Amino acid sequence: MPEELLTEERIKVIMPLIELDAEAAGTFFINAFAVFPEYRHAGIGRELIALAFDEARKAGMAAVTLSTFEDDDRLIDYYRSFGFVVTASRPLVPHEYISSAGNLILMTCPMR
Repeated sequence: MPEELLTEERIKVIMPLIELDAEAAGTFFINAFAVFPEYRHAGIGRELIALAFDEARKAGMAAVTLSTFEDDDRLIDYYRSFGFVVTASRPLVPHEYISSAGNLILMTCPMR
């Protein structure tokens, strides 16, 4: 049954993320990161990112990476405030459930 769910069309939609995940090899990759709207601007995101850096340090990683949508300037600026820079991108495959357009980007921050 699971094979039936993994159609060629669905694979195309997730392929940009798969490719960026491969680009992040050897780094501490933050796969998913979100704070519910009612809890934003309370420092929770900063604490979570600090925790990721602590775990990366413990694991001996040289960098922390994450992916986001290039059309979310607010979020990109937020990640830049930690020292993340864009290191790779892949075009998004349009899909009814993806509200962003353009590219999915990989951002990397070397360990301090």
